[in-house]
Amino acid sequence: MSWLDQRSNTVEDMSALNRHNFELYVSVGTDIDKLPIIFRKKKTDLDIWCRKEYGFGFEDTYAWLLNVAAGQYADVIAAFAAEGLKTAMSTMNEVLLKTKTNNTMKVQIVSDMDENDD
Repeated sequence: MSWLDQRSNTVEDMSALNRHNFELYVSVGTDIDKLPIIFRKKKTDLDIWCRKEYGFGFEDTYAWLLNVAAGQYADVIAAFAAEGLKTAMSTMNEVLLKTKTNNTMKVQIVSDMDENDD
């Protein structure tokens, strides 16, 4: 079941400490310091839980999952870039990679498709 399918769940359901919720919050770039608040656990409790579920501590698990998510997002961004979706790329860079800049980026899109696309 996807996260969108769970929209009717309560706050308690969304803050339940399980692999689905943990991986979801990490994959969208939630700061590591916010996870104990979301799950209503102490860092030591999260460390014990992560060692049981993933085989290493809280901080290492967070770093690993965040890097896995960044790799998956990189694949998505590459697909967006191939289609010229600059806004999607910049949004993901700002949200996940936290690389917000005020620089202007020029993107040139070259289309080799016929204009008569019936």
